Amino acid sequence: MTNKELIQKLLNLGWEVGEYTQPEEDNFYLEKEFEISKTNECSNYIDYTPEPNELIYIVYEIYPNLEQARFFIWDKLDGAYYGLDDYETVVIQ
Repeated sequence: MTNKELIQKLLNLGWEVGEYTQPEEDNFYLEKEFEISKTNECSNYIDYTPEPNELIYIVYEIYPNLEQARFFIWDKLDGAYYGLDDYETVVIQ
């Protein structure tokens, strides 16, 4: 799949273009926010179990020109976690 096809696919799935970037630039990215409070996979990213009514969010950024995927997880209190993820796994999923 070409970068143009990937970008179009992600846009069709509701991803948004990162601010101040152009598709031909290395720093071009798409992002999407997910609420993951009820997922069982939180422990794969953070060593923390949410309280019953606590909301946990993750935002993914995909940089197709660099073939990188990054995530940022936060809660409503003060926890925040940032890291890189496997690009191929994120794009395929």
